[in-house]
Amino acid sequence: MARRSNIKRTYLASIENGEAVALYMMERGPGYLNDRVLHEDGWVATLTLTDWRIGERNDIDIITRKAAKVFAADFGKGALVK
Repeated sequence: MARRSNIKRTYLASIENGEAVALYMMERGPGYLNDRVLHEDGWVATLTLTDWRIGERNDIDIITRKAAKVFAADFGKGALVK
């Protein structure tokens, strides 16, 4: 397993009417890339960010860790944003 310092997390949100409606996380480590969406059970694997990366979706924006933490806290999952 990769050391924590070797893992880079990028948070993204799907925005509708100026509000985040879905929170995503790209987790990149040595030799792997995980795409996840915040679900009521925690972070769940998703293919949505693949569509965003290849330009088929434009409703997803990169957000700050702080903004992700606020969104997750509103959802009752603030502790899951590291």
